Amino acid sequence: MAGSIIIKPAVQQRFDSFIQRGRVLFVSAPCGFGKSTLADALLEGRSVLRLSAGAPDFSLDALPEAWDILLIDDFQQLPEGSKEQTLCQLKLSGVSVKQDGTLIYNGEEQTAAVIKAATAYGENEVKFTFSAEENGNYAATVPAFTNAGSYTVYYKAEANNHETASGSFTVTIEKAIVTVIALDKTAYVRRKAPDLSNPVKDKDYTVSDLFGDDQLTGTIKLAYVDEDRNEIAPNMSQPGKTIIRASGLTAPNENYAVVFVDGTLTILPRSSSGGSNQGDYVIKVITGEGGSLSPSGDVGVRKGEDLTFTITPDAGYAVADVKIDGKSIGATRTKTSMRPTPSRSAS
Repeated sequence: MAGSIIIKPAVQQRFDSFIQRGRVLFVSAPCGFGKSTLADALLEGRSVLRLSAGAPDFSLDALPEAWDILLIDDFQQLPEGSKEQTLCQLKLSGVSVKQDGTLIYNGEEQTAAVIKAATAYGENEVKFTFSAEENGNYAATVPAFTNAGSYTVYYKAEANNHETASGSFTVTIEKAIVTVIALDKTAYVRRKAPDLSNPVKDKDYTVSDLFGDDQLTGTIKLAYVDEDRNEIAPNMSQPGKTIIRASGLTAPNENYAVVFVDGTLTILPRSSSGGSNQGDYVIKVITGEGGSLSPSGDVGVRKGEDLTFTITPDAGYAVADVKIDGKSIGATRTKTSMRPTPSRSAS
């Protein structure tokens, strides 16, 4: 009971259920029949914003936020048109859409996964549709894109008895990375440094795969450089290391970014006695098709020291066998070490 009004429990339950579904409820009766008193009784204990459509300052614009139910007295005085229509449409809350995860160019159309959110009143389901154009055709799936770049995607969120919410978000496809690696070299003290003037792919450098018929443009250049990236002639008079820089190749289009990885020239000591305790040994490295072994060729190393080889299968290949002095040691891990003795070979 509220004041002089007695609300039957069944009526209160129906009213509460109706309100929970987010509906607009009109109470109509002749003036003086107690509509406002009935509303006060039904809404007792709720957060209510009360307005009068007959008030001189009545407005539905810029309403305060701290209320759950809007109660309008004298509704018949509400101006017809857009404001009445707006009043009859609930607004979705918490509407947002954003890309989920990262897309990287792969030469094919890709559809971004999205995280979307929106809350409707009651049990109304919110449905999202998407379009590549703001005024284009909207569909339940996000538009697909192929090339690297950023794309604006427009969306609409709709639910029964609610205003349609609209907006946009960005779908990004990152550039594919193409890696150009200068392969390591070895040479002995007082010998000539390996010639880099006519580099050969897969012997002097490697290039990771591109998609379709795409190929890098330009001319590869390998050069010995110092720490400041200035070109130099390696000092072959003493053991040491020199950087091998790769450059000159460029991406065929905006779908790729080229990354160059330095190699290293290792200058090894070499004694006149060759096989003495102070001398060096040579490991002859032989690789088959489908991968690479680094370092490669005739590799020198001092007696008593281990030498580590890195075995790198090409895409789609795996290590089948590793042999030392013609004897199989099985398909080892991608790195293996061996201690040299005179005239050892590895393949």
